[in-house]
Amino acid sequence: MSEFTAGNIILAAHKEMVKDQLPSGTAIYRLNDKWITWLTKDDGHIADHNHKAPAYIYRVSDRVPVLYFYNAEDHWWGYQVFDQGKEIARLHFSFEYEDELVYKIAKKRYPESSSSDLLFSGKLEDLYTELKESNIFEEEFKRVFDDCNTEAFRLFGCNDEQINQLNNILNIDYIENGIEKNMSLAEEFKSIIGIPEMFFVRYDRVLESKEYEELL
Repeated sequence: MSEFTAGNIILAAHKEMVKDQLPSGTAIYRLNDKWITWLTKDDGHIADHNHKAPAYIYRVSDRVPVLYFYNAEDHWWGYQVFDQGKEIARLHFSFEYEDELVYKIAKKRYPESSSSDLLFSGKLEDLYTELKESNIFEEEFKRVFDDCNTEAFRLFGCNDEQINQLNNILNIDYIENGIEKNMSLAEEFKSIIGIPEMFFVRYDRVLESKEYEELL
């Protein structure tokens, strides 16, 4: 079964500073001595990069930086960093980026069409052919790391060596060296910043297993 992980990560030292800003039902889960994640029922929806993060994430980030991380192993993974009430870094790395791009452009081109209409009318297939012939897929994929802003991880105590390591892997040249780099990229990212335990961590599973440190 593929992994599905999603949660909001902060430094463990900041936990007491933000608890009063977290929604009722939040589960606090300790990853390790440095990091905790707070989990809500909204986390999986945020992983759909078309959804805006809930207001409470921006409120929490007014006090401490927040890293939202998600990984749907066979489909996509990514992160957002929030600080001072703003999103300051974002990465969405999809193994289905061509399909995502086709659907995104189709919704803009045919705003009145439903998802099923786009699919069964042949509009998506025609648009795929159009984009493939115009090299749009290649050009769009080259921009996948444009907003990753590795410097943002200094907010979580990452040092020069860690920032350099992130820069080394979060670039097109690195992943084009082989598909195995693409598939292991999320694990490399987690290892560098120190959250390897963020694996099969999500709200429903932690709630069911009662592995949480606190339930608010």
